[in-house]
Amino acid sequence: MGHAVNRDQSAQAGFAMVIILGLLMVLTIMGSLAVYSVRGEVTHTGRDANHSKAQLVAESAINWALGALAKERPNVLAFTAATHAGNGTEQLPDNLENGETNNRKLHTGDVTPIYSTKVRADHDGWIYQETDDSKMSLTGATSESIAFKVWFPNDSTIRVSGKGTVQGISSQVEMTGTLKYDPATLK
Repeated sequence: MGHAVNRDQSAQAGFAMVIILGLLMVLTIMGSLAVYSVRGEVTHTGRDANHSKAQLVAESAINWALGALAKERPNVLAFTAATHAGNGTEQLPDNLENGETNNRKLHTGDVTPIYSTKVRADHDGWIYQETDDSKMSLTGATSESIAFKVWFPNDSTIRVSGKGTVQGISSQVEMTGTLKYDPATLK
């Protein structure tokens, strides 16, 4: 009888070993999936962080545009210059029909640079700047660009679009404002 009991215990010990190994395999697979899932979330979170940074740069672009619009310019009231015609897609011409400079158009020279690079206008008329210097960028990114355009859909409404791109992730923000004209007080 003692010999039979030893065989039962040996069989149970072997069965317990199979259960333990099976549990270890299941836990290893679950752990691998968890690590894979966490890596996916880290990547996703990184994209979200760059999107938030791009949105911050786009909002900064609107402030950049407003700063340029606030500057006094010859024969143009503050906040009345623009980069585009009333439809928001056609660029204002650089020169008027009589050949004179279009003072109403906001040019790249009217804008104070943010980065150490040159302020430019792209083929669609957006005024922009870009940098690859993390010390100069607004967000500390190694690749960042900022851009804006301004237009007046009607006489009392101003629209400003700002774009920001950080590490290849872009965001665009628009602002609409109403201009209020107060009669000047003469003293």
